[in-house]
Amino acid sequence: LPISWSFGEIASIRAQNLDKEPYRSVKKKFQNGIETVRSILFYITLFVVLLLVQLGLNLLGWIPKSGVPVGSFIFNLNTLISLILLFLCIAIVMGVILIPSYRIYSPFSEIRLSHTIALLKKIANKFLQYLTIVIPSLVFSVIAMLIPFIVVALVSVFTFYLKESVIEIKINKLKSIQATTQDLVTADSLHLQIEHLISLQQFPLNARQDLEHRKILSTELIFSLEDIKLENEDYLRNVEQFDKKIEFLQNKIEERRTNNPSDNALSDLNDEKVQLQSELRNYRQAKTDEIARLVVQVDYLALKKKQIPSLFFIGGIWLVIFGGIVLAFVISYLGNVFHRVYVFRMDDERSYWSATIDQMRKKDSKQPLLGGTLFLITVLIVYLLFTRISVNSTLFSFLVDIFNY
Repeated sequence: LPISWSFGEIASIRAQNLDKEPYRSVKKKFQNGIETVRSILFYITLFVVLLLVQLGLNLLGWIPKSGVPVGSFIFNLNTLISLILLFLCIAIVMGVILIPSYRIYSPFSEIRLSHTIALLKKIANKFLQYLTIVIPSLVFSVIAMLIPFIVVALVSVFTFYLKESVIEIKINKLKSIQATTQDLVTADSLHLQIEHLISLQQFPLNARQDLEHRKILSTELIFSLEDIKLENEDYLRNVEQFDKKIEFLQNKIEERRTNNPSDNALSDLNDEKVQLQSELRNYRQAKTDEIARLVVQVDYLALKKKQIPSLFFIGGIWLVIFGGIVLAFVISYLGNVFHRVYVFRMDDERSYWSATIDQMRKKDSKQPLLGGTLFLITVLIVYLLFTRISVNSTLFSFLVDIFNY
């Protein structure tokens, strides 16, 4: 549909000789492209509806054995629908390149059967012309695409290396901070940040690998969350046990102090209590650090999981924008070619080819000479390729023959 719209507006601009006009004045006259899209969309919708009807009738067994008379032929309903689908398929495929110009020179309404039949007749008349021009037009469209493709490729390479340089500076900065830090949690956080930047630095070269490992990433994230849950439960359980032991020692110390203040065992009980309190503090610190490191790991995995779709979305936008710039040259070239093919010879009119040559001669008499020169160069290249003779000797003899002639 976008291609149909582009071809429709190109055909309208060429038919009205507006190709030299500024865009602001031309865009107000955009209409043929929308009408072309409407026609193609109507045929596509009709094709889908008839296909679903045929499938439904076949599945339910409602196809009657008796046929539908069409002229001197009798068609089974299934065969008749298949025949209509075939013609609709032809109208859709060929209509994309023919309807844009056909609408300009002939009255056309897709909802009228007579106009659709006339379109199919025109497709039959123009089919060979379009068929013979498809391969050459595709070759020259690729040539026309080379310059914008090279520009986009150079910009992409420059952007990629610029991104690498900026990220490399950030990585070196984080590595210097990591080398001086003493905190294990901070060191782990910096390590994961560096890994994240390295992943961004390698994008889009590692895009396929990241996409394939996305399920593994989700699994690791689930397991890491489960580890945090288990570690928290283990932490609370062990702290509770420590608190109970300390409370038990404290009650025992108070009981003995009340009964016998000069009991020598009080000193041992106090030392045991202090030792338990010290073990509790160390355990709290170690467990807190361990859980904090797991949290950092979870944050990193969650960030990476969210990052993959974002990077692909940004890459898709970049591909659409710059790919559209490149394809715009191809679509513009093909739109002009298909319009020229359609008006190559109008009925009861002078040949478009001869009229174009006269017009070019009036503008510049050397235009045919340029075409002839290109033709001779092409013949020379083909001659050298097929004869497989030394380039120097063949070129020399070929030029001598031309000058002698």
